[in-house]
Amino acid sequence: MTVVGLDTSGSPTADLVALVGFSIAVAVWWVYFGRYQSAPGGGAIARYVWAQMHLLIFVGITAASVGVAFAAEAAAADLPVALADRLPLGAGVAAYLVAMGTIRAVTRRLDGVAVLRLAVAGVALVLSLAGFGLGPLPFVALTAALVIAEASIEMTRAGPVRATHVA
Repeated sequence: MTVVGLDTSGSPTADLVALVGFSIAVAVWWVYFGRYQSAPGGGAIARYVWAQMHLLIFVGITAASVGVAFAAEAAAADLPVALADRLPLGAGVAAYLVAMGTIRAVTRRLDGVAVLRLAVAGVALVLSLAGFGLGPLPFVALTAALVIAEASIEMTRAGPVRATHVA
């Protein structure tokens, strides 16, 4: 999700959008590698879901990166963030969280962590669809706040991961 080579035209707001967008990447990294141990043990369905949901994880992370870049470009041009520019970030974050929630629900159980992931995915998607008249920085900041809050809650309340399971 890092915005590599982003030309913000020296816009402090665009630079801040990129920096806040980077915090989303940090939170995703924190949860994924803080909870990830190995491929799940158990049945074929759990292993299949684990493998297939990783495609959605990677697509979501990539889309969110594009969304941060679009928001930074809008900030550099002092423009609002159009729906087509908001959707990659919101839908990308939602895809990542839905995949992570599904993996947890199938490989472990449908618990508070899985439900939290799914709920935050829904809020991120609604935020990106509605826009609420937010400019680029507030939009990215609210999305980042959602992801960081979810990661913080999850990492402080989720129990330890068994060596043969994926959170």
